[in-house]
Amino acid sequence: MTKLTLLAATFIAFLLLVEASRVTTVTKEDDEKGNPKMKSCQKQVQRQKYLRNCQEYMKEKADYNKQLNHEKDEEYPEECCEELRKMDYRCCCEGLKQAILQLQTKGELEGEDLSHAYWIARDLPLTCGLKAGQCRLQ
Repeated sequence: MTKLTLLAATFIAFLLLVEASRVTTVTKEDDEKGNPKMKSCQKQVQRQKYLRNCQEYMKEKADYNKQLNHEKDEEYPEECCEELRKMDYRCCCEGLKQAILQLQTKGELEGEDLSHAYWIARDLPLTCGLKAGQCRLQ
């Protein structure tokens, strides 16, 4: 019985090792060839000018001081939704992430406003009624 248990444990360990090396190999090949889905999304984001209207919307909504004064509360969402609708729904979340990174790189979002922008972007596809649903960002 002990030999059978040892043999079964060895076999399971071997299977796990084979599976782990397969995943590593696939990941390495994806990196070498470039992930086609990510390249396609990047092209779509660039074509939509890094979701300029979404950037403006998130920047305005994330600005805590303007929210207190209710300035420009709903000026950009429809234009942002239009930008997102022009993209493959599988790329919307990546596009929103890239839009936030653009704002952050330009120094237009930081600190609490940056965190708030991620929170806003998370729900934008739902707000726009898109198939993408809620985004997992940050």
